[in-house]
Amino acid sequence: TMTVAPLHTTPMPAWLTNARAAMSSPYDPMVTPEQARAIVSEIGRLEAQLASRKATFIRIVDTAELAKATGATSTGSLISGDFGGDTASASRQVRTARNLAKATLIDKALAAGELSTDKAAVIAATIANLPEDMDEHTRVRVEKRLIVDAKIYSLADLRRRVMRVADLYSSKADADEDENTKLRRQEALAWQNTELWFGQPRNGLVAFGGKMPVLHAELLKNQVGAIAAPRRNQDTDINITHNQRLGRAFCHWIEHIPTDGLPATGGTPATLTINLDYETLAGQVREAAGTLATGERLSATEIRHLACTHGILPRVLDGKGQVLDQGRSKRLFTSAQRLALADRDRGCTYPGCDRPPAWTEAHHLDHWARDNGPTTLNNAALLCARHHHWIHTEEIQGRLKDNHVEFQIRGIWQRNQRWRP
Repeated sequence: TMTVAPLHTTPMPAWLTNARAAMSSPYDPMVTPEQARAIVSEIGRLEAQLASRKATFIRIVDTAELAKATGATSTGSLISGDFGGDTASASRQVRTARNLAKATLIDKALAAGELSTDKAAVIAATIANLPEDMDEHTRVRVEKRLIVDAKIYSLADLRRRVMRVADLYSSKADADEDENTKLRRQEALAWQNTELWFGQPRNGLVAFGGKMPVLHAELLKNQVGAIAAPRRNQDTDINITHNQRLGRAFCHWIEHIPTDGLPATGGTPATLTINLDYETLAGQVREAAGTLATGERLSATEIRHLACTHGILPRVLDGKGQVLDQGRSKRLFTSAQRLALADRDRGCTYPGCDRPPAWTEAHHLDHWARDNGPTTLNNAALLCARHHHWIHTEEIQGRLKDNHVEFQIRGIWQRNQRWRP
């Protein structure tokens, strides 16, 4: 059981008492936007000044090993418990306080409100990790230069800049080697700490999160961003947020991942198995749902949409729940057929859509189960994920006429007027 010594057993410094009193006084928030901007900036400087003083007192608590004396696991745990804060955040403050003890110029700039707390923490950590044999004159010169850089660069650019701090005291070759060593160490640590987690389904949604190396995050952002880009995005809902648009794009991206190249688990390929009645798959019972192997339920519309292109195995059951069919692979279009469709359709065939072939799926114009539609080029059309889902949801009819795909939308047959050489 952790025992914490009583707080506030000694008088507070006058400046702290005055600051608390000033913050407790009423204030008028009715200001102009320009005035509000200036106030926000001044509060930022005040926060930096308070952070400097807080670091001073954190060092006193840390040096005295008060955490050990009171039964806390660390100084960060101790001070976070005093105010009900986050232990991880408090531990970062402890590390910064220790580093500022070795970077007095940075501490002074922070105390003067010239640096933000985050930027001061980045530079202080860099100074603390300079070579131990570096002379004091060089150390001070590096510290001064980084303070100047911090006032110029954004926080993200400052982090990139300090990775190459060696160019301030070494040759270019040595700076290159030093930066590469740091990057390799950082990448190895990032890979070690990479993780992904999924929550339990709730109201049709699954919360997930995790951490990944910078390279993979940038690849993912570029790929998902390409789908979500306003110029290419066909989502007509103008009220969604940017994060919602990225989330939908991420779902479209997942649907494009081919499963045939993924490793098998216990001899089972990376496919979904869905239990459903034959009438559901054929569209004779529109509202009936299907069941995943995990017990989660999917609507018949979603199942029929996925069945067009993905390696799902519809475990078709009769009225007594007996298996009739484990799935027909011939419903999936081959790679050769996909190439031919790309050459013919040039991308999504829904009117007005400009998605390229790489982001489309092959759709059966006559449903392969409900209408006994064959898996042939004359019965196929390329559709992006959104319009593919829309076609199934709204049961929009399609046809091939004069080697062009057409859809009957609001009673009128329409085609994508894509330019063809």
